Amino acid sequence: MIHYVTLVDLAYLPRLFVLYESMLAHCRPFALWVIAMTKETERALRKAALPGIGIIPFSYIETSELRELKPSIPFNQYIWASKPASMLHLYQTQPAIEKLCYLDADCFFFSSPQDIFDNLQRKGAWLALTPHRFMPEFKRYLINGRFNGGFIYTVRKPSTLRCLTSWHIACTLLEEKRHRHAEQRHLETWPENWGAVEILHKGLNLAPWNQGENQYRYTLHDSQIQVDDEPLVMYHFHEGLGTRYPLDPFVKEHIYGPYRHALERAGEIYGNHL
Repeated sequence: MIHYVTLVDLAYLPRLFVLYESMLAHCRPFALWVIAMTKETERALRKAALPGIGIIPFSYIETSELRELKPSIPFNQYIWASKPASMLHLYQTQPAIEKLCYLDADCFFFSSPQDIFDNLQRKGAWLALTPHRFMPEFKRYLINGRFNGGFIYTVRKPSTLRCLTSWHIACTLLEEKRHRHAEQRHLETWPENWGAVEILHKGLNLAPWNQGENQYRYTLHDSQIQVDDEPLVMYHFHEGLGTRYPLDPFVKEHIYGPYRHALERAGEIYGNHL
């Protein structure tokens, strides 16, 4: 079974509920560990009491290095800097976890990721990353890092823990936080230093920065969205429904449309928990 972990504040709870519903549809069996960034977030999650979700107060993962960093950076950057600490905490406190993925809460599954996980296992991969794959007109954003920090696959190994510890230390160095996406820039060293595998599947971590009009060929086969010749597995809804990036008309209708409906449905189901 794959374990997932994400960090959520109160504002992101609707997206978390939508992510959870998509995982129920496409990722079973799974365990989703949610790091609640505030006490209000924790209370709302405990009130919802969703099966398959483990709730961890942020204070449980907040290291002394993070506490020292906190006053110096914006809250959203503080969340990003806490990604490695969240993964380390789970590996250190949950010995049954063998495979753990970090996942941003604004992601949404459209089909099962199992074939991707099976392929990584066949390769013997124990660390895997998804590239940003910026469109040509957005190559300037490579300053944010070659890899996106919204999906990170790991397997329990001593080398994994050393890698995550190194990442945690790097993320908490104040001088590194001059750049708002510093935690992603450190991922660039993983293939060379730690043997991380690059996941080239176009349908995993598809996002507004790596697709636009005429960027890919989209088709619909038996309700399954295809990105070129690969199934859409997970879309990363960076900036939510109102993105500044250009979108293919197909994407607006068949990807953003269902996500809008899912958010509306989540509001009806979980609204009293917010």
